[in-house]
Amino acid sequence: AGVVSNLRAYVESHKKYRWVIVGVNVGESSPEEKCHRLKDALWWRTRLWDEHKAPSMAGLDRKVAEKLVNELSTPIYAPNDSGLIEVESKKQLRKRGIKSPNLADALVHTFQWEAMKPMTDDTPQWMKARQGGSSSMVG
Repeated sequence: AGVVSNLRAYVESHKKYRWVIVGVNVGESSPEEKCHRLKDALWWRTRLWDEHKAPSMAGLDRKVAEKLVNELSTPIYAPNDSGLIEVESKKQLRKRGIKSPNLADALVHTFQWEAMKPMTDDTPQWMKARQGGSSSMVG
């Protein structure tokens, strides 16, 4: 909530920007039938995007790109007792001595497309994919 408020205030004070700021509550239920929570679904979507779109980091500063790739590949996921995909929590990451993947979270939150527009027949298939497995989030 604090991040959303700060971003909205920034955009309001800089009228030249036309950003849409959407709050994301990652504890909500998942729109993906194979994922436990919204958080898990967003990380899963990011993984699918990486697999199917082969994104480039060419436009990013090298250190930022390296940090982003490292953060994206750090959290692990596995099926929970119900067989739904769950991403390692920040508490679990801290137990492993790993800092919160804030940069990766920022990217992952952009995959909350339901808040922006509904899926249509023209939505790419990889966005609709319902796959499972266990490994690090991004290969």
